[in-house]
Amino acid sequence: MISIIIPVYNAEKYLDRAITSLLKQDLNNVEIIIIDDGSRDHSIDIVKKHAKENRNIHVYREENAGASAARNLAIEKSSGEYIIFMDSDDDVNFEMIEILKNEIKLNENIDMYVYGLNEVSEEGNIKKSRIPENMNVVTSGTDDILLELFSKHLLSVTWNKMISRKFLNKTRFKNILIGEDYQFYLELMLKQPRLKFIPHALYNYHVDVENSLMNRYDPQRLYVLLEQKKLIEKILTNAMVENEKSKRILKTVFFRNRSNLIINTINGINGAENVSLKEQINILKDGNKNFKVSIKEICHDKNLVKSRKIKLLLAYYPNWFTVMVLKCIYLIK
Repeated sequence: MISIIIPVYNAEKYLDRAITSLLKQDLNNVEIIIIDDGSRDHSIDIVKKHAKENRNIHVYREENAGASAARNLAIEKSSGEYIIFMDSDDDVNFEMIEILKNEIKLNENIDMYVYGLNEVSEEGNIKKSRIPENMNVVTSGTDDILLELFSKHLLSVTWNKMISRKFLNKTRFKNILIGEDYQFYLELMLKQPRLKFIPHALYNYHVDVENSLMNRYDPQRLYVLLEQKKLIEKILTNAMVENEKSKRILKTVFFRNRSNLIINTINGINGAENVSLKEQINILKDGNKNFKVSIKEICHDKNLVKSRKIKLLLAYYPNWFTVMVLKCIYLIK
């Protein structure tokens, strides 16, 4: 059996889309575990309606404790041999379940299946696709596998993988505001899973959702990114990744971390939190010290779009002027 886990919090605007994309598929030997995390809108009514009409859907409710707690509760409530995570504001390819069932039949003893995803606008347009190469079954501790996972940012999200319950064992999500999914999968990668890449975009990630946590300020953001850096360095060391590929992976990670700190800084300035400009500038400086990349690397990296390069360059020597320019760029966006 496959268990599909969906944490829900105030998602009434998108919930039908998410659930319907699953109900249009063959749900034989599939259960959908929905945890309502204390929603204050009509989300619980929507999921109860679907559960009444579909016996594959099981609904549980808890007081608002966050996505990590909701996912952990769902893991305990689920019974599938394989586990998939999905967000309540996204949807999936209508062939996803069939493709994953076939993969299970064809490839035994896989710990984690990794598939592609589309980044989709609210108008339904695909902005970008991230699809892994079609490789044979491999252990995670190989240079090419790790480079593929990190360079295409396939590891840092929750919802493009199917995990064996046996392999998952006691690993659970940490209770942090942002980045709990990345932390979770980094800890799984330390266990060196047997992986199978599926070269299809089976998940649609809606990038313009209003209540995204990435639009909120996280005072622990730098600390979490530093913890993730330690885990990544340990993964690379354990896998004995050759020096040049290790540098490429870390450069990709550091670009991402610096970008996350910039977004967090702007959220702190624009939001209701009482965060001083001086404090935000110091956090950017600390991030730059810990996630070292050169101006030349930023300028010449082929995978960085022009707009992202501009933001990284502005934040390279952070001061009140460059941060205000960054704020204006995000406001205009």
